[in-house]
Amino acid sequence: MLYKIIVMLAEKMRNLLLTFLQQDVIIASWGITDIQITTHKLSFSVFGFKYKGNVTIIAGEANDLYDVYMEKQIIRSCKKERIVSILDSLIERDENNYQHLLKEYFRNVLA
Repeated sequence: MLYKIIVMLAEKMRNLLLTFLQQDVIIASWGITDIQITTHKLSFSVFGFKYKGNVTIIAGEANDLYDVYMEKQIIRSCKKERIVSILDSLIERDENNYQHLLKEYFRNVLA
């Protein structure tokens, strides 16, 4: 029984990684580093416009649901298909100020 649970969690993490890899341009913009993967957990550090710190994603026992832990925030029962967009809105952008942040960043870099 324990073996089946471990295999199921490992398969969920594999599926999550495939979801991340399909969105490589988005996750690359987070400044992602220090990636650690286990059978039930994916953790990494980010250096985004809105959030700088650690992110941990833990596979739940329910189908395709994951819990996301950031330093001051927990998002429970995230569907695999939504994790990248949810994290992107917390780490890097929202439609209201993303263009402004990009302009400020490039103004400082090019100055």
